[in-house]
Amino acid sequence: WKRFSFDESSLCARVCEKTGLSDFGDPYFREGLGVLLNSLETDAQLHPLGRIGLHGMVETQLENRLRFVDQLKQHPELFRQVLVPPIIVIGIPRSGTTLLHRLLALDKAHRALRFWELMRPFASPAVDHRKRDLERALKLRRWLTPEVDSKHFSRVDSAEECMWLLNLTFTSHGYWIAAPVYRYLDWLGSCDRRPPYAEYRLLLGALQSADAGRSRRLVLKAPSHSGSLEELMDAVPDALVIQTHRDPVQALGSLNSLICSVHRAVSRVDAGRMGRANLRMVTNEMNRVIKARKELSGKVFDVRYEDLEDNPFDVIRSIYDHYHLKWTRGFETCLQSEIQKHPKAKHGTHIYSLEQFGLSRKEVVNHLGAYRRHLRLG
Repeated sequence: WKRFSFDESSLCARVCEKTGLSDFGDPYFREGLGVLLNSLETDAQLHPLGRIGLHGMVETQLENRLRFVDQLKQHPELFRQVLVPPIIVIGIPRSGTTLLHRLLALDKAHRALRFWELMRPFASPAVDHRKRDLERALKLRRWLTPEVDSKHFSRVDSAEECMWLLNLTFTSHGYWIAAPVYRYLDWLGSCDRRPPYAEYRLLLGALQSADAGRSRRLVLKAPSHSGSLEELMDAVPDALVIQTHRDPVQALGSLNSLICSVHRAVSRVDAGRMGRANLRMVTNEMNRVIKARKELSGKVFDVRYEDLEDNPFDVIRSIYDHYHLKWTRGFETCLQSEIQKHPKAKHGTHIYSLEQFGLSRKEVVNHLGAYRRHLRLG
């Protein structure tokens, strides 16, 4: 098991030897890395397969960081090119962000980032096995937790959330999604998020430039951007931001159910502890976004979950009208076809309750009262 120790020096030495690179760039990332490794070792309670998987995840992100810094030094112009103002979907987790994102991605004028390139933005110069490696990982996940497809369906080429890009900064909710790293989640709630978002902006430049010269508008989404809206807008001031909304009583129950399934693949799950941690996290992130919205009046377009579920076509049309995006007949036809082909619960019914995770409606309402008032829910 020494091979799978969460020792920072050993991990860094291993990826440096593997890649032939040694520059990790701005050392700010080491604070988050250190907290994450400590949390994985001491409070995640990983079982053997979980330890191997999370060890590999950290190694991959350290390798991503080395390749990012190397490419930035070699081709700085690609990272710093002017962005076509990207569409970025944010919102309370489980509020329809995936549906909205994937519908917007149907427009040929847009470029959604695929799961494989989000997990590994930069290929090895020797051979590109990024798709193959992710396919193997997803097959294992489906074997361990087949119910995840009914909660969040994703495949190698799915349009996925750009939260995964932030993993190489080691300031990312992606690690909490992957494992019950409670101490890391507490640290994440109050750390400095500006350096990671400065690097996020550079990564968007590189990924836009990788679009075979077409420079299409990136269409992105990550609920985790919500609590970092101020930092996101500082880094990408021209972004066309859409925020989805849902009553947190329903949203939190769905989030708990999803994360419980993922955590179960790597660890022994304490459902009550996990539920309380998610409640603290969502409360913190929603309070942050409400505060940021006061300073960003008129810069965010709001979408309600119920409207998106009931009439997605009209919601998309309203977004295009608001941001003066070009509406084409081809996109309209594609959009209508996709909506008809993918009814709700196509991949199975997602059943959940707050009580499964030691929570009550009253407790959620008390914690998220500010956000519910923001939604005029009382």
